[in-house]
Amino acid sequence: MRRVNINQYLGVINNVLDSTQKMSAKMDPYFNIFRSALNDDEEIEAEDYQATQESFGEGVKQYQTNLTTLEKAQAPAQLIGVHKNLIAHYREFVKGCEAMNASIDYQGYQVDREQFDAAEKAQETAMDKVNRSVQKIIRGLHLA
Repeated sequence: MRRVNINQYLGVINNVLDSTQKMSAKMDPYFNIFRSALNDDEEIEAEDYQATQESFGEGVKQYQTNLTTLEKAQAPAQLIGVHKNLIAHYREFVKGCEAMNASIDYQGYQVDREQFDAAEKAQETAMDKVNRSVQKIIRGLHLA
């Protein structure tokens, strides 16, 4: 059995988390347009729908790529269970992002508020679980 390079494994996790954070920051202004409009019962401009569709589409693609990267990562034997949980939680996060994107009718200029809210909650819950899994990985490697 081949020995896993712990530094390489941690590098993969770091890259995925960094990529996720950067993409999230890029998409945040578009999310905020929709969140504010839904909270204040305001109309959303057509150009905001178009820009958001591009941003959210790019984000979902990046998150799917990150998920594939995590699935291919070689975890140390003592962390295989935690790593599988990390993958499952990140997959939940991706599904929440896909659901939020699907809650927006970009051609009809409408938002399914219930679906948007549920997707937001699903993303938050999943990311909390992702972070807890990463903390367990760090503790498991005695890095904390």
